Amino acid sequence: MTALWLKVLGMELLILTGTGGGWSLYKYHLSRWRAVCTFIRLLELLRETIYYRALPCEEVLSYAAFDPAFAAFHLERCRTYAEIPMPQELDRTCGPELREGLSSLSSASRSSACRTLASLCAICRRTETECRAKAEQTRQIAPRLGGCLGLLAAILLA
Repeated sequence: MTALWLKVLGMELLILTGTGGGWSLYKYHLSRWRAVCTFIRLLELLRETIYYRALPCEEVLSYAAFDPAFAAFHLERCRTYAEIPMPQELDRTCGPELREGLSSLSSASRSSACRTLASLCAICRRTETECRAKAEQTRQIAPRLGGCLGLLAAILLA
């Protein structure tokens, strides 16, 4: 009788482990989507700060560095816009465009810099939409698939 209960418990653990792996995959995609959203908010803050305050680059970056939402970007280390680190997802999909746009900000006029930042936000929003869709799809599929794989492993081991 105890061997049966151990098998049932082992089967439940395999199913829960598979489901947990699916949720972990969802959390990974969700964190990537949130990082892209935070980067877009950073670009919008830079655009608004340049437009309304007309501050030089170092002051704009130090102003943004005080916001705890942007702590992951370590803006206190940046001296130019080109040094701003971008999320891995953006670097992979549209990194060269963003790097070129950010590096051109230092020598651009105020209105030109604002237009450039607005266009960079638009570029990032395409990737943000894809990341959000991927996270939502993963949320719907991965936990169930992980549970099914755990059940399959339990059946094969039984």
